[in-house]
This record gives sequence, C-alpha cells and structure tokens, in this order.
Amino acid sequence: MKSYSVKDIIMVAQKATLFNKTIRDNILLGRNISDDILKKLLNSMSVSVEFLDRKPVSDEGNDVSGGEAKKINIARALLSDSSVLILDEFDASLDVNSKNVIEELLLQQKKMMIFITHNIEQHFLEKMDSIIVMRDGKIIKCGRYQEIVSYIEGECK
Repeated sequence: MKSYSVKDIIMVAQKATLFNKTIRDNILLGRNISDDILKKLLNSMSVSVEFLDRKPVSDEGNDVSGGEAKKINIARALLSDSSVLILDEFDASLDVNSKNVIEELLLQQKKMMIFITHNIEQHFLEKMDSIIVMRDGKIIKCGRYQEIVSYIEGECK
C-alpha cells in the first residue's frame, strides 16, 4: 500500500469553510489555475460562473447558501494537488440535482475518495470499492456492497 503524507490529503468537512474573500479566491486559495479550468469545473458542478467574483460578507459565509458553500469547498478540493480526498457528508446542504451531479463528478476523479456518510442508498454504495461500517468508533463490518448489503439493510435502516 502506498504511504501518504498530510500534503497528499484534503478534507471537505461537513460544515463548509469560507474566508472573507471572493468566491474565486475561496476556491483557488492563491493557486495559479486558469479561468478555463476553473469555469469548466464549476460548469460540471452546475455552478454559475457569474458568482465567482462575488465576495462573502463574512468568514461564516452568511450571504451564500449552505449548498453554495459546500460546492465551493468541493471545487477547492478537486482543484488541489492532493491525491486523497476525505469527504464528510459531501451531500449535506445540497439539493437532489446538485447531489447527483457532484456525486458523479467525484466518482470520475483519479483520486482516492473516502466518503464519510450516513447515505445508505444502494445506487451510491454499489459504486464504492470498499465500505467500512462503524458503530461507536469501531469497525463492525467491511467489504463491497454485495458483501454487506444484508447487514446494511437489517441494522442501519
């Protein structure tokens, strides 16, 4: 197994982090990424590029919705050089259409993805290489969807 350092890993937390900067600056964080690449990513996430230069009112992002803030954090992670993405409830605050679009986009990435989720939808879990079910901080089941489906259906619903 390959070893990773902290610089190889980026996390998208359940509560989105924003800075008192423009949306563009919040996504790029000083990285030199072309407008074409940025706009292509945002279009693939169904995000209007017109809001790129809009500035949040505060670090809490009070003038952007929870879904917009989440999309900003996901775009930031996807544009990073990190090879491992940890996504904690990536779909929190997203409407169903945005969730589906971003889910497909994430699954197309050539990065290791670790999803922390309560989402037990079959169409989502079937796409995972491995699922680890935890309770009270302990691993209680792991495997591919077909190997753990009876446990998921019986214990988690």
